[in-house]
Amino acid sequence: MPAKMKCCHEINFERPDRAVEMAQEKGVSVAQPALAHVLSQGLDMYALVGAASREECETNVEALGIKLNRYDLEWLESGRN
Repeated sequence: MPAKMKCCHEINFERPDRAVEMAQEKGVSVAQPALAHVLSQGLDMYALVGAASREECETNVEALGIKLNRYDLEWLESGRN
């Protein structure tokens, strides 16, 4: 299977839905838990973000204040706790 096709798996398409659900529960934007997830992955993972406005930039910075515990991370990753 080509490397490009390995990411085309149902669980990968469900992750954005879980990020939306978590954002609603935490009262934050969808980008914030998604960015917090990437930032929690360690030093060999880098988040590339963009902002079209000052508000989007501020929202990205606020993601630094979101602390995800291991259960949050597992749930975002696989849907399990």
